[in-house]
Amino acid sequence: MSEGSLAGSKASPSDASLVVTGVADGALVIAHPRGQAPTDLTLHIDGAFHGPLTSFVEAVAGGAGLKSLNQISDAEFERTMPWALEAPSDAVVAGVGFSTKWNLDNGNAAYVHHLRTEGVEEQRLLYRDPVEGDRLTVRPGEVYTFGAFFGLHRSDARMVVTFLDAEGRVLAHAEAAPTEERRGGARLSSYAMAQNQIAAPAAARWATVAVHVQGKASQGRTDGLLLLARPWFGQAGRKTGDRWRKVTLPPEAVAKMRSMDRTAVRSRYALPSTLYDGQPRRIEVRDAKDRSVLGAPFVLELSDPAVGVIEGLAGWSVVGWARPAPGSDDILDVRLAIDGHLTGAVRADQRNGRAKGHGYRLPIPPTFLDGLVHRLSLMSARTGRVLAETVEFLPVSATGFDKLQRYGAVPRIWQSPAARQRYEAMQAALRAIETTPPEDRPAALERLAQISRAHDILVTGFDMV
Repeated sequence: MSEGSLAGSKASPSDASLVVTGVADGALVIAHPRGQAPTDLTLHIDGAFHGPLTSFVEAVAGGAGLKSLNQISDAEFERTMPWALEAPSDAVVAGVGFSTKWNLDNGNAAYVHHLRTEGVEEQRLLYRDPVEGDRLTVRPGEVYTFGAFFGLHRSDARMVVTFLDAEGRVLAHAEAAPTEERRGGARLSSYAMAQNQIAAPAAARWATVAVHVQGKASQGRTDGLLLLARPWFGQAGRKTGDRWRKVTLPPEAVAKMRSMDRTAVRSRYALPSTLYDGQPRRIEVRDAKDRSVLGAPFVLELSDPAVGVIEGLAGWSVVGWARPAPGSDDILDVRLAIDGHLTGAVRADQRNGRAKGHGYRLPIPPTFLDGLVHRLSLMSARTGRVLAETVEFLPVSATGFDKLQRYGAVPRIWQSPAARQRYEAMQAALRAIETTPPEDRPAALERLAQISRAHDILVTGFDMV
């Protein structure tokens, strides 16, 4: 969800097998059973009905969207502690935020504190999902990756993933243990990372995720401490960095995705262009019975993905192309600003050699037809964001220079479309003359004058110079 910021919240869920999984490429992504893309969904923005959702890409494969998604709820330990000691005792306690010194600045770290280590067996800190509990539904044959960041104080620790069949029998397990001892603290870099992966056996139905920790006495200290940060578990995917991304889907939505993953696909539904203004919006999707779809409502904040190019001047107009997003076939309204002053808006729906059907022609107001240099800004009329900028010598008349040459009075040299290039060439020549030896400068200046006069003749003709 590289294009939106989502913050899930609880709602009255629909009992249909639908889950809003996020936003991608300017579309709302909804997981559903294969061949059953819903067509009766409605969109509500900031509590107000907006209109029906229309699907423009109905998927045929791909699963529910669990690839690279961390299935551990609240992995930052910001709201809950969904981990518990399997066998609590008066010798070992677990919680979040051991102390200010031994807690993350960005998020929190859980801890397992051995108040004493002598005579205390290895402890098992078990992940308990808010929806499914100790056992998470898995997909046979799928590769799962898992791991965490560990801070170790007189403790040994490892994360263990165990696969179970439908009868609860153990089929396979894998471990991830840190290979170095780091103490943890306020920065994630002070923790030791451990990770591993394993393929779910063909008969696998569930998986358990646990951290095994053993305290050990050392240097006269009888207690032990484990700090646990950013645990993750999920299907391996190409986007390996996503495992550290904060999961904003509610646990109910992730649990539904797990249960329907074998037969699920994801379809994309067009979002209104007005959402791309960088402002937070509360989005809700409702089904035919006016029930909120799982994964919604959520807060969506989208930046403007529009792209545009100023190709130059054509007569007394600025020309180029613009799109609402890279590769989009939709039409974008654009506006021209000259030296910061807004002018009219047009639709970028004209012919263009580089972006067919997305060209624009923005007329220059007569007040700016003065033959002087001006800053041109192409802006999205929807959001006001500047898409492209350049500096140009603007024409002195709405009549093209070639027409002035042919039918009008004596045209000025600076009216020529080549005036900008001529000015830049003259500036470069003058800078070069500055480094010319004094005795050679008169000859260099004479050559420059001859070139300038030749250009005048080329532009206006012999009879008009």
